[in-house]
Amino acid sequence: MSSLELLPLDPSVEDAARDLYSDSFPDNERIPFDILLSMAADPGCRFLWMSVDGVFSGIAYTVETDDLVFLLYLAVSPGSRDSGLGSDALWLVKCGCHGRRLFLNIEPTDEPAENIGQRLRRTRFYERNGFSPQCTYRTPDGMRYSLLSWGGPVTVDEATAMFRAKFPPGV
Repeated sequence: MSSLELLPLDPSVEDAARDLYSDSFPDNERIPFDILLSMAADPGCRFLWMSVDGVFSGIAYTVETDDLVFLLYLAVSPGSRDSGLGSDALWLVKCGCHGRRLFLNIEPTDEPAENIGQRLRRTRFYERNGFSPQCTYRTPDGMRYSLLSWGGPVTVDEATAMFRAKFPPGV
């Protein structure tokens, strides 16, 4: 039986994490990788890698406050997809919430898009894993997202306050 762990990103897997990150998220949704690394020096940010029996299998990035955890990124390596690993990693993230509400942004499914199938699959994945849709909103840079949460509702005002407190200006 394989053993999954979420471990702090370390130099031995940094290149694999960088490649997976670049391949998994569109340019307009990616914070520069080096900024993610520098943000991870803050105790409220965790850049994690998925270790399955010591083998790099994905990444997760969370930003945390006293009452909220924001799942900024979750990506599973192509060879490990469709194996339940994403759900298992999400379960471990939830275990680390310790009573705090967990939320994320996802591309909305209520508008035409070239990747509508991918958007629907992602939404169904998070809903299967206990997330509830909260609202659709625009970020300060004009991006439109659906906010999903687990462990209780999260408002746009709460999410915006967290972003302002935890993210460098311009990110």
